[in-house]
Amino acid sequence: MRLLHPDQEDFQDAAVEFVLSRMPAIDGGQCARCDTALVEGEIPSGSRVTDCRCIPVCTLCGEIEALHDMVLDLVEAIYDSASDQDEHTYDVFMDQVARPKVEVLWPLTAGVTHWPVSRAEQEAGLTGLEGQVHIEEGTLASSDDGEQFLLTESGVSRVKMRESPGGWLEHRFDDSEDRAERER
Repeated sequence: MRLLHPDQEDFQDAAVEFVLSRMPAIDGGQCARCDTALVEGEIPSGSRVTDCRCIPVCTLCGEIEALHDMVLDLVEAIYDSASDQDEHTYDVFMDQVARPKVEVLWPLTAGVTHWPVSRAEQEAGLTGLEGQVHIEEGTLASSDDGEQFLLTESGVSRVKMRESPGGWLEHRFDDSEDRAERER
């Protein structure tokens, strides 16, 4: 888990406490992120915001986590535009434009230490995101030299993937050390 603590011992204690707090939901067939029941027969997504990608999340939460980095970039851009305001308009811009946009997006960026995240808030965040960005389906293609491109009706974009996403995405199986623990 990615928890921020200055003291390594505090970090380990907090990580263990967090995992133990989420285990009843996971063992009960619920999404670890939003606590809703996982759909029977559907393979859950592996959480992208955990190191091992072995934590099961529902389809909605899986889609939201896929948008995580893009949403963080959007939030950063909103705050950057606030810094472009002069001292007379900054407070007004923050109160009337920046904060409302960012507040609705917050559930989409929630880290594991903020779980469970309300499903209704996440759905509202997606609606807010759709009002701020254009999302369309596309096809991921690779060139002979390994570069990846996203092909959409709007055009072609170069895609920069993480070096090693790990877990199910990279290995097609759970490669984490706690696999035996979860299979009990």
